Amino acid sequence: MTAIYKQQEKNWKFFDIEGVGNSIPEPLDFVLPGFVSGTVGSLVGAGGASKSAMALAIASEICGGRKAIGAKQNPEDRNITYLALEDPALALRHRINALYHASSEEERKAISSDKLQIMPLASEPFDIENLATLNRLEALACNSRIIILDTFKKVHNLNENDSGDMGRVIDKLLKIADKNACAILFLHHMNKGSAVNDTAGEQQSSRGSSVLVDNIRFQSYMKTMSVKDATDFGIAEEDRKRYVEYGVSKVNLAMEPQPVWFKRVSDPRPEIFGYTLQRVELEKKQKPTKARTPKKVESNNNKESSNEKFADF
Repeated sequence: MTAIYKQQEKNWKFFDIEGVGNSIPEPLDFVLPGFVSGTVGSLVGAGGASKSAMALAIASEICGGRKAIGAKQNPEDRNITYLALEDPALALRHRINALYHASSEEERKAISSDKLQIMPLASEPFDIENLATLNRLEALACNSRIIILDTFKKVHNLNENDSGDMGRVIDKLLKIADKNACAILFLHHMNKGSAVNDTAGEQQSSRGSSVLVDNIRFQSYMKTMSVKDATDFGIAEEDRKRYVEYGVSKVNLAMEPQPVWFKRVSDPRPEIFGYTLQRVELEKKQKPTKARTPKKVESNNNKESSNEKFADF
């Protein structure tokens, strides 16, 4: 095996250029489209934009569950870990039950394995600045393909607008992800301006310090269908809020994936207060075009030409 590193005494190792040039690196391992294993990313959106539902759908898809965004099925014997730091356990039970009953028999078997670990931690102490929490997160990462943190504001007790504070938090997550070849995806709210102005797809839609965008390698988003989108796709106003879009606004190590639309489908059983996201293909409606009258072009001497000419339009 070709050596690709060299190291000076009592210093950091560095790449052996000849060794790297004469060896073929293993391919990048994409956990989600655009999101590479061993890195940190986010899923941002306004409140009620189905971030948690999408996170659950992603975790399920990686385990072999229902198709969602094209996540790569877990190729290794590693866990898919979902830390639910905000929602109560009972609400999570309803969501999981709805997902289970919306799945096929084969999909149910896939997500019922112990590889999909959804942990209700709303009543548990969790602070990444605490060494005990940091150690437990690292222990999970060493055997996880991806860790989903729902939500970011429950990961720490610091000021989201302080770049120094957020830099420390993201740095801790980056080191855990890189050391354990584990992707870490945190759910986060978007700022009020982006929610109001329908700019969820912009990188700076994330709430708080720009460090939360600049220091990560991947940012995805969720947004409820806007009035303009509903008009473009021919969706009635009363049905508009049933549709949500998943897209990627920042990707450093691949091409940016295309956005995907989902429909929120309520569980038909009256005793279950949950819904699932059903992927849908939407086509924009053709807008009728108005006929335009050609405009006559006159010659410079203000006399009409014998051959009538028309301006391009």
